Amino acid sequence: MYKWLVMRGTIGSFANACFYYAITVMPLADATVLFFTGPAFSALFARLILSEPYGVFEFVASLLCLSGTVLVLKPSAVFANGVDEVPDPETSPLGQTRGAVAALTGAVCSAFAYCAVRRVGEAVHSMMHVVYFGFASTVGSFVLMHCTQDPRMPDSRHEWLLILFTGF
Repeated sequence: MYKWLVMRGTIGSFANACFYYAITVMPLADATVLFFTGPAFSALFARLILSEPYGVFEFVASLLCLSGTVLVLKPSAVFANGVDEVPDPETSPLGQTRGAVAALTGAVCSAFAYCAVRRVGEAVHSMMHVVYFGFASTVGSFVLMHCTQDPRMPDSRHEWLLILFTGF
């Protein structure tokens, strides 16, 4: 069971990291819609991993959910002249693509994490789920922070107080 908890923590943390990256490079609404396609993947993974039922209704619902992502992604082949958008100077087309890939990757990973929670079920205390996820998130965030950016310590008393009161 602990192997599933480690996978849930690690993959769930990666899913959150993908979502946080997506919201930095694309509009929040688009990233959120793409990330919350996770239930469609959860149903499929539940069938493959847990042998849960997956019938025609689930297939059609998943297909409709995933086809709705086309409306969010607005591919130029479909929407070449039909969508009038105000360009956002903060997001580039490459950023949009990377963000969409990250959000969908996060959705797939979170779906797997949900299946891992279901697989473990009540075999361990519910706090074990939380602790493994929190530990994996903390370690992963620390490593990614030092690998992808130049971290800095707070400079003023005001910044330290803001950090202190974030936990309350």
